[in-house]
Amino acid sequence: MATSDPDGSSDTVGNQSPSQGSSQLLSHNLRKSIPTSKEDTLRITSGTVNQLSKAKLHLVSKGYLAQGVEISFLGLSLILFQITTEAKLPLLADNIKSVAFLLEVLSIDSLSDHLTTSIESKLNVVIESLALTASNLDDQQQELQENTAGLVNAALQIAETTNNATLALSKVMGDIRHCLETMPQAPIHTLAPTSTVTSPLTPAAINNLDIDIALYVETSRSTSRHRDCITLPILSLLEGLLASLHLLDLVVVFVLVPDHIDIAGISPEPQSLHSLSELELVSKARLAYESIRLTDNLTPADLCFVGAKKLSAGNIVLDLNSPQAAMWLKQPDVRASFMQNFSAVSTFKDFEYQVLVEFIPITFSPDSQEALEHIKGDSGAQTGRLVWPEWAKPLE
Repeated sequence: MATSDPDGSSDTVGNQSPSQGSSQLLSHNLRKSIPTSKEDTLRITSGTVNQLSKAKLHLVSKGYLAQGVEISFLGLSLILFQITTEAKLPLLADNIKSVAFLLEVLSIDSLSDHLTTSIESKLNVVIESLALTASNLDDQQQELQENTAGLVNAALQIAETTNNATLALSKVMGDIRHCLETMPQAPIHTLAPTSTVTSPLTPAAINNLDIDIALYVETSRSTSRHRDCITLPILSLLEGLLASLHLLDLVVVFVLVPDHIDIAGISPEPQSLHSLSELELVSKARLAYESIRLTDNLTPADLCFVGAKKLSAGNIVLDLNSPQAAMWLKQPDVRASFMQNFSAVSTFKDFEYQVLVEFIPITFSPDSQEALEHIKGDSGAQTGRLVWPEWAKPLE
């Protein structure tokens, strides 16, 4: 009986001696020895393909490989699977397919390695970018801390400068108030009629001025003899007051309402206000200001209380930072809302000052509105600053 060898040869098995069977098995093992190198394989096998270029041309000629197509492990695996269709022996086909499977796995592993390498490379770039960003953030944070320290120092310097300016302004205001409170009363003179006066519209004898009023004085419009009669010391005093009285536009005064004065002369609340320090009075005024709720009356953006002073009889003087702030606080609706939280038994009061002007023609009429308006125009006084004129002594 004869059997077929897997590589296509045939062995005869039958009435053979043991020595003949052993010789044939040894010969079979020698023929099935696997070559150890590519050169041995090319030498043993037949055919004309013995280098890479011929291998490509052979595969192209057989239709297994397209011209110009890049070769990959997966492509080679597919070619081997296609070649197995031409293998006549099952063992040869299995050998070829086994190699094809290994190439396919190698292709997948190679792709995984490539993806892993690519992802790792990109992750390294991202990590380096994050590290650089973190370093930049550290630098920016350090710079921000340095800038913050600089701003804090600047704020402290500004606060110190503002405090010094506030103290200086408060001292100036106190000096002005002291000067006005201690200003001596000018003597009252009896005026004799004169026929040399040509203008009846000479300034009034007395001009009562409130906190918003500038002091006013003007020489006579008649002859030079009357102009020379106004003494230089009085003019110098009035000119000095005109130069400094604009600071009083920053002041509001609170006095005790007469109905709330007790037997001792001062109500309990003004006594409690007098027990407060100037800083505490400023804080109380600020709290009262913050309690004002008026939707149709906008608050000045920079309103600020900068000082306070306690006067006799329970009066309180508050200094503000601008004339606009003082004028806004004097409005009736604002004043009522402010006083609800500052003092229930006190009220606003305007300062009034009397100025004596000598040698006024007797033809001047204090009741003449036209004369008063003429005086206001000649003196340059602002609207509302001249209250009224009157004679210091009735004419005889």
